[in-house]
Amino acid sequence: MMNVYTPGQTVVIANTFINTATGAPIAPSSVELRVLDPSMNETDTTSGFTNPSTGVYSLNVVVRLTGMWYYRWVATGTFYSASEGSFLVAKSPFLVGPLGSPP
Repeated sequence: MMNVYTPGQTVVIANTFINTATGAPIAPSSVELRVLDPSMNETDTTSGFTNPSTGVYSLNVVVRLTGMWYYRWVATGTFYSASEGSFLVAKSPFLVGPLGSPP
C-alpha cells in the first residue's frame, strides 16, 4: 500500500542499511538521499540526516507539489547499499494554491 500525503505535510523518508550477508545493520562511510519531485526536479542530500542507531537514517521533507515523489538512498564504504521508494502527494479540497499547494 502506498503512502499518501497532502501538500504542506512533512514526510519522513527513512531507510535502514543492512549487510545482506549477515542481516546486520551497517554504518556506511557516506550516505546520499536523492529525491525527485513531481516536476522532475532532483535534490541530492548528503547531510542533515537523523541517525538514531547503526544503519538507520531519515530526513524530513516538506512536500508542496502534488503528484508522485520518488527517492533513492545510497550508502558507500566497506559495504554498498541502495534502495528506492515512492509516495503520493494528493490534492486537497481545502488548499487552492498552485498545484494544490498551500497558498
